[in-house]
Amino acid sequence: MPEISIDPESPQHYDAIFRVNVAAFPTTAEADLVGQLRDAVDSASFFESRLATADGEVVGHALWTGVRVQDGDGYCHGRFAALGPVAVVPEFQRQGVGSALINAGQDACFRDGIDAVFVLGHPSYYPRFGFLKAADYALRFPADVPADAFMVATRQRDSLDGVRGVVRYHSLFDGV
Repeated sequence: MPEISIDPESPQHYDAIFRVNVAAFPTTAEADLVGQLRDAVDSASFFESRLATADGEVVGHALWTGVRVQDGDGYCHGRFAALGPVAVVPEFQRQGVGSALINAGQDACFRDGIDAVFVLGHPSYYPRFGFLKAADYALRFPADVPADAFMVATRQRDSLDGVRGVVRYHSLFDGV
């Protein structure tokens, strides 16, 4: 396997990132979402996008975007993000590319002051990155999903002290 490099995205990679997401998912919904989020996020919103390259070719991509936690009529204080989508082209899957992307991106998020990262994903995969059931923190996804599939990883042990409620993703996620 060629050496994999993990780097932040840049505009020259947008088309390749689109192609990676198209190759990794059964429809273009995730690929379209990444571009729409990139266009919709303003300077006040959190956006972290990492790509994996092998021999100069983009073979993987992971995205983190800002979310808010709603408790009743208000929002909890803190900086929160959601991971997803994570995409790796089929010929590079199950070779550690996704793990490298997630580890690098999570580190960047926490260095940038994100208190907690949420993910809706496979409950046997994401715990290796420090994700635990969000329900254990009185945090929930706004739609009906299996409780063990909605998870959170924190920057520090006390990052979620006093935080509870519904995690609100960007409205563009509603269509995926």
